[in-house]
Amino acid sequence: MGRDTTRVLGTRQITSARRPSGNRRKPGLQKADVKQKREYGPSSETKLLVLFIILVAVIFTRLVILTIIEAEELAAQSRSQRTTIIETSARRGTIYDRNGNALATSVDATTIYVNPSEVTNPRQTAIELSAILGGSVESYLDIITHSPSPTFAYILLKGEVQLAKLLQDRNEVLRQEFIKTHPEGSALPVVIPTALTGIHYLADSRRIYPYGRIGAQIVGAVDLDGNGVSGLELTYDSILRGVNGVIVVERGKDDTPMVGGVRQRVEPING
Repeated sequence: MGRDTTRVLGTRQITSARRPSGNRRKPGLQKADVKQKREYGPSSETKLLVLFIILVAVIFTRLVILTIIEAEELAAQSRSQRTTIIETSARRGTIYDRNGNALATSVDATTIYVNPSEVTNPRQTAIELSAILGGSVESYLDIITHSPSPTFAYILLKGEVQLAKLLQDRNEVLRQEFIKTHPEGSALPVVIPTALTGIHYLADSRRIYPYGRIGAQIVGAVDLDGNGVSGLELTYDSILRGVNGVIVVERGKDDTPMVGGVRQRVEPING
């Protein structure tokens, strides 16, 4: 009996000492690996692909908005930034008496306006205007710096032609002074800057009454825009006033008038 017991015990010891054959992992290790993979989530390639798709979708949506939804509005804004619309006055008709004497007539005048975006030194421009046209420097400075339009503001409506000529002559003097002091060998700018750069002129007309106050109540009068407000001027206003014209001027990137930049010109029809 003693030998048999020893053999059995020996067999058990040998059996317990053997290890399972093969490379199978323990269940505990497999669960840990799966859990670790779940913690990592999607791969970096997948994330980059998702980001790329989102970026393309955003760009495509923006293009649709700009080219279809907001296209008309953006085009209108672009046109308004590039163009300036200027109204030119028609010459008002003459009122005669039965003997052919003019009781009310129109004479040549010049309307002066400023493009504030072209003015480099508003105060110096205001000083030059005040010296020739009269009025205070501050009033001209206010017109230039607080204009509702960035490209157009009236300086003088229906002024005397001679006043406009004096301004143009003064501007030429300033241009020549700039040219004389410009370094030799260097190219002159396309638009020579002066204190009167940005001042422009329109041919216009203004109403005069050769007989003054004689018969003034019958002949009547007009307002600053040339519309009849009393007397014959009002009664026959639709015949006398004519139809104003329009000039649409296109400007470049720096807001200077482009060569051939007049996009539209409708000539006035005189009364």
